[in-house]
Amino acid sequence: MSVLLVLLYSCAQPDPCPEMCSTSTQIYGGCLSAWGADWQDAGYEDANAYFHACETWVWEMRLIEKKAKSNGDIEALGHVDGYCEDVESKLSRPDVTCDDWTEIDWKNQPW
Repeated sequence: MSVLLVLLYSCAQPDPCPEMCSTSTQIYGGCLSAWGADWQDAGYEDANAYFHACETWVWEMRLIEKKAKSNGDIEALGHVDGYCEDVESKLSRPDVTCDDWTEIDWKNQPW
């Protein structure tokens, strides 16, 4: 039985959101520097605090997504993961700009 659990766990898709938060932190940090600002100017102690704020946003959106599904507002889960994948893809482009980062809408739900 434990072999089956290991196999099922290994087949699970990796969570795309930590990578998105990491990339977002890197891009935003570079933008802050380019704008002559630092993390404190943006309301964060440091890059690590921003990363954890991003992770908290993901956690909150997943809770809201589950509630929306249980209410029948959406049919399936996965919108948050898809959003993380889309943002990661956008921010990982070689020609990414600070405008790409500022265009991300962190206030709307990703569905």
